[in-house]
Amino acid sequence: MVMKKRSFLLSLFAMMMVAMVSVSFVSCSDDDDDENGGGNSNGGSSVGLNNPLAKEGNLLLTKVECSNSDYSFEIKYDSKNRPVSIVYSEDDIISIDYEKGMLGYDGEFIDHVTFTSQGFLKAMSYNMSYGGDYEKGSTTCSYDADGHLTKVDGNWQYKEDGEYGSETFGYTFEWANGNLFNSSSYSKGNEGNFTWDEKDDRIVEYSNYENKFRQLTHGLISVLDVEDDFAVAGLYGIGPKNLPKRVVEEDKTTTFEYELNQDGTIRQEKVVMDYGSDEYTRTYTLSYTPAN
Repeated sequence: MVMKKRSFLLSLFAMMMVAMVSVSFVSCSDDDDDENGGGNSNGGSSVGLNNPLAKEGNLLLTKVECSNSDYSFEIKYDSKNRPVSIVYSEDDIISIDYEKGMLGYDGEFIDHVTFTSQGFLKAMSYNMSYGGDYEKGSTTCSYDADGHLTKVDGNWQYKEDGEYGSETFGYTFEWANGNLFNSSSYSKGNEGNFTWDEKDDRIVEYSNYENKFRQLTHGLISVLDVEDDFAVAGLYGIGPKNLPKRVVEEDKTTTFEYELNQDGTIRQEKVVMDYGSDEYTRTYTLSYTPAN
């Protein structure tokens, strides 16, 4: 994967359904590190243990399957209930080594990662060079005291075959009464002679259904561009208090419908993206296993 103009989807991790050739990175900070004893650990016993699904439901999300496509993945955990790999196929795997603080693709560990004292992704960085070309960058993230992701800022640069590119980007997530109600983003950069300067806002509306285990729903993180499969495993903070009903943007409206298991976990999530003239539907089916 040649990493040039990246959305938040590509800058948090090398994302789903993308050939893994190059790498991405994240560097995150925690607003509450000082209060919580610091958050500069590569791993430690706290990492992964703040997943509310594991803590309250004694369950782990282990598989996500999507209708209308071949896309699906499995999440594997260690004895501390920390997600250690996302497996898409035998030759398409993203892995975390907590003790070494490394992120790997298909068995090759390249990116450096650290985690907050809450157990959420805090930092990731990469700096690659090859034959005079290079790619590097940094990103920062923040969480509030409740464990909600509140801000992301970052940048990247590359040189390839004499062509240069760079981008700065940022996301702000505003929460109230346990629910995310607004997301704003910007991206500014260039690739050779092509430049862009983009801003987006998204308004989130909610149903009356309780999100019992504060799961980050797959549809919500997709619409917000936090498109990372480790997010549904708890590494990007906790989800909203209620199940999201709709996200309104300038060019589309996305609605969500749910089927719940008897214990309150999400069994199925239907996501409908309406662009006015076009409409796309995806249904995600989630499977769980008892926590360690």
